[in-house]
Amino acid sequence: GLDGIETGVRPHENLFLEVDPATLSEEECNRRGIHRLPDNLSKSVSALESDSCLADALGFDLLTSYVAVRKGEISYYADQDDDFELRNHFYKY
Repeated sequence: GLDGIETGVRPHENLFLEVDPATLSEEECNRRGIHRLPDNLSKSVSALESDSCLADALGFDLLTSYVAVRKGEISYYADQDDDFELRNHFYKY
């Protein structure tokens, strides 16, 4: 938010919706310039790594550590079933 204020970014008028954006087609999202958020941890980590604003806000050490931990989780859970993942996250959080 602060980056948007500092750089003068204004919300685009097509982003004001009166419907659930999840109900919009891919074509409608493209027309409105709506970009969906990542839908899994791997895509989320990649998006974080490529976001210079968040990288600057977190700082090198925190970003590097966070990404390393999340990539470790991706690898750890990759060959497991959903029940394994749910059980492990339940006790962790």
